[in-house]
Amino acid sequence: MTLNITSAAISDLSVIQTLAHRIWNQHYLGIITQPQIDYMLERDYNLDHLQKAFAATSNFLMVSYLSQHIGFAALFRNGSTQVHLEKIYIEQQFQGLGLGQKILQHIETLALQQGAQSITLNVNKHNHLAIRAYRRAGYTHRRSILEPIGQGFYVDDYVYEKSLEPQKQTSLAHRQS
Repeated sequence: MTLNITSAAISDLSVIQTLAHRIWNQHYLGIITQPQIDYMLERDYNLDHLQKAFAATSNFLMVSYLSQHIGFAALFRNGSTQVHLEKIYIEQQFQGLGLGQKILQHIETLALQQGAQSITLNVNKHNHLAIRAYRRAGYTHRRSILEPIGQGFYVDDYVYEKSLEPQKQTSLAHRQS
C-alpha cells in the first residue's frame, strides 16, 4: 500500500477544489441537502477562498494513493496548545482501507511537532461513518453546535477532541507503505 501525504502547493488548489466537489457530492447527499452542499462548496471551495485559507495556514495537505490524488486535509493552530483539523476528506472508493486512520496519525504527528497538546475537529451530527472513524482514532465528543452559515442553512455539528501524548506518538514519514 502506498499512501503519500505531502504539503500542498498553491498549484494544488484547483485539484483540491475538484476533489471537494466530487467528495462532497458523493458523501454528503442524504446527510445535508443538495442546495446546502452547493452553497457550502461555492462558499468554501471557490479558488479565492481556498487561496486565502492556504495563505492563513502552512498545513494544507494533499493525499495520494498509488500516485492518484484521493483527498486532502487542512489544519491550523487554535491557540498555543491546540490544532484544529479544519478539513479531512478522502474519496469514497478509498474509504474503509485504513487510509483515513493513517492520515489522522500523520496529522497528529504534525500537531505534536508544532507543540500542540490536542486536536479538535467538527463533524456533522449525521455523518455516522466519520464519527465512528474519529472515535476509533481516540477522539471524544466535547460539545454540540448549531450555527447559521447563511441563506437559511445551519452547521449542525459535534466538536470532537483528542489529547496528544508525545511518548505514544511515532514519527511518520511523508511516505507510508
